[in-house]
Amino acid sequence: MTHYPSTVFPPWRSEGELARAWAEGRLPGPLRTTWGQEVAVLFPGRPGTDRGPDFRDAVVARVGREPLRGDVEIHLCARGWTEHGHAEDPAYNRVLLHVVADTQGLVSSRRQDGALVPILQAPAPARGAPSGGGPSAFSLSLDDMSEAGIRKFRDRAALLEGETAVWGTDETLYQRLLRALGYSQNTGPFLDIAQAVPLHVLRGMAGALPSKEAEALVSGLLIGTGGFLPSQRGLPPPDLFARSLEAAWKTWGGGASLPRDRWITFRVRPDNHPLRRLGAAAALAERFIREPPVDSALDILAHGEPGTAAARMKRWLAIGPLGYWAHHRDFGVEKAGKPSALLGAERAGEMVVSVLLPFLAAYGAWTGRADIAGRAREAFLSCAGAGDSGLLRWAAGQTLGPGASVRSAAIQQGLLAVAKDGSARAR
Repeated sequence: MTHYPSTVFPPWRSEGELARAWAEGRLPGPLRTTWGQEVAVLFPGRPGTDRGPDFRDAVVARVGREPLRGDVEIHLCARGWTEHGHAEDPAYNRVLLHVVADTQGLVSSRRQDGALVPILQAPAPARGAPSGGGPSAFSLSLDDMSEAGIRKFRDRAALLEGETAVWGTDETLYQRLLRALGYSQNTGPFLDIAQAVPLHVLRGMAGALPSKEAEALVSGLLIGTGGFLPSQRGLPPPDLFARSLEAAWKTWGGGASLPRDRWITFRVRPDNHPLRRLGAAAALAERFIREPPVDSALDILAHGEPGTAAARMKRWLAIGPLGYWAHHRDFGVEKAGKPSALLGAERAGEMVVSVLLPFLAAYGAWTGRADIAGRAREAFLSCAGAGDSGLLRWAAGQTLGPGASVRSAAIQQGLLAVAKDGSARAR
């Protein structure tokens, strides 16, 4: 960040000070952009590092309109946007708000993709006081948050019931689980791959093959459709595993693959890179070829207490440090340190809460099995929270105080619903 003398942009001494005020909610409201929009900061975002915007995945509400989620860039002067080259840098194409100390007469900043970003001139800092533009949603009680989480569960179940009517049961669950492997940044490409390479097609092609051949076929089709095979990146296959996937793609695939700009890989941890996540997707698909996923999930739900169902489903979904991707972060590139799980317990737990249990509730409604829908809802209400994202920590801190955490999945989901969608919708 550039530093300027305090006489240039009083009362802000540096971009760092302005960024800290943004992160801590110390910009007094109401906050209004150069476009005349009044905004409320529901989540200031995760601090960026190295190249790219200053804050990632912020959530900003606009009066009378849907909340927006994207990045935020901080400068003392608005022309810093072009002076720093952001107008030509695609890494800034998710910026939704440009926060400055001085607009310099500008009303917007242009991104590399041509979109215009509104500018927010920061008011004078309020020492120790929360932003007046902050969300009134966080005056809600924990009971209110739990109700918001239950509504989110019902909304997901209703969406999945509609998808089940279109795609069928196994395909819907397969698509949604693969989509979840994309995390927040690459859910779209993972869903595209699941629909381009359906489970029933993989079952027909690989169901009778020996395990090694089935692994090469399934991995080759999924990774090839994603565009991550060595040959698709202008590289020779470095080892036997890569050559077997290339051969499977050439024989059975060979169709269109996703363009590279469809993927977000900047600042993605190596263990969460789409290539390794596609390895996890292939491992799940191989399992689902042998054991239909809906039958397996229903069996877990039906046996034992609903209160323990989520934990048993998490163990079923998790994929330990097995196979090629336990030791590699790319083809021919070994991982440093000990082998790592393809799908760890924490991520598996998040997928149980956000995908598997709502799907089972949807399945119960779609088939007229109220007992299944009821057990799925009871399992959700009994489920411990999963994950500890920056957004969740911030929302819990706003509700319960600094450093607070929430262990109930329903309350966690309610907090996330409020933080992402705004107070009006939460109520």
